[in-house]
Amino acid sequence: MRIGIDSRCMQAPRLRGIGKYLFNTIKHVAELRPDWEFVLFQDSRAERCDHFPSVGNIDTRAFAMKGDRFFLWEQLRLPFEILRSKVDVFHSPANTLPLIQVCPTIVTLHDMLLMDRDEDETRGFLWYTRRIIPIGARSARFIVTVSESSKRDIVDKIHVPWDRVEAIYHGVDPCFRKVRDLSLFESVSKRIGIRKKYIFCLGARAERKNTMRMLDVLESLKSKGFDIQLVLAGSQDDMLSLLRKAIVSRGLLNDVVLTGFVSDDELACLYSSAEVFVYPSFFEGFGFPIIEAMACGCPVVTSNVSSMPEILGDNAMLFDPGNTSSIVEKIALLLSSPGLGAEKAEKGIERAKLFQWKKSAEKMLAVYEKVGQGVEDHRRGRR
Repeated sequence: MRIGIDSRCMQAPRLRGIGKYLFNTIKHVAELRPDWEFVLFQDSRAERCDHFPSVGNIDTRAFAMKGDRFFLWEQLRLPFEILRSKVDVFHSPANTLPLIQVCPTIVTLHDMLLMDRDEDETRGFLWYTRRIIPIGARSARFIVTVSESSKRDIVDKIHVPWDRVEAIYHGVDPCFRKVRDLSLFESVSKRIGIRKKYIFCLGARAERKNTMRMLDVLESLKSKGFDIQLVLAGSQDDMLSLLRKAIVSRGLLNDVVLTGFVSDDELACLYSSAEVFVYPSFFEGFGFPIIEAMACGCPVVTSNVSSMPEILGDNAMLFDPGNTSSIVEKIALLLSSPGLGAEKAEKGIERAKLFQWKKSAEKMLAVYEKVGQGVEDHRRGRR
């Protein structure tokens, strides 16, 4: 079978959530079906990169529309290139897809976030997402998503049949395992300024990530007598600037460590040595950091909304992300109960084993086969 894929999400210096998802999907499906061909469509104006799996039969096709015309690239040029490339099944992995579908089409809708929240997107892109994309998704042969929570949202908000949507969990990358080499952590902690026990959080610009509330959480923990640092990794430059100002104004310079970007290996060290990983987001379609932290043997506390209780499973310690006291209560419970923290860490390691890219790929392969079955039957009939 010949699978066409919109691979623009892999055109970046560093692969993030959706880019990682597509990379691992292609890699593991290609290993399972080495006889299949993959045609990866790219935007030639974007940065070229080599984030392509070195397995299977992979062909890249790069092209552009004149001017900076994202919508026209996707809605006009892409269908033409799909037709010209003679693919059997087309997969759009990053929430958007062409309205003109020249072959059986699969779309991965990771969540319905932008149906309700602006997330600092332009008015044009919000209109595109809320008006055009649901039409295309309803026309697609099949919809894949990343959690049962997102599946319910998709069925409710774009009105498609339940059996045309399948939830396929992401996997966790092999680098996220308990780091037991103390010298590695000592190197990372010395570089970024960790001096004592700490709670760990990944920050981001988006308000839904609830990053700024973690300063309130830290102040409350300090008032209760906990001598602990808050380590905030990630965050874009503008968010880091806001955090620095807030940290100075609150007199928390000695209590908060802002790391900026860290590599996956450094991230694994930070997960592994934290007392608690806190994920206070208001909304997640999946929540990669939850399974990464669990895989590294770190106790996790997270929000009681959207997909997060589902991903954490029966190891859940949940809070109301809009209530600082609720967050503080769960963190304080773990900090005060080393035995409970050790129990949650061990259960988390076992829970994380359920999230494997190979398992995800096996389910995605079954979707490709199901959607491409008519094509295969048609081919056999012509012979």
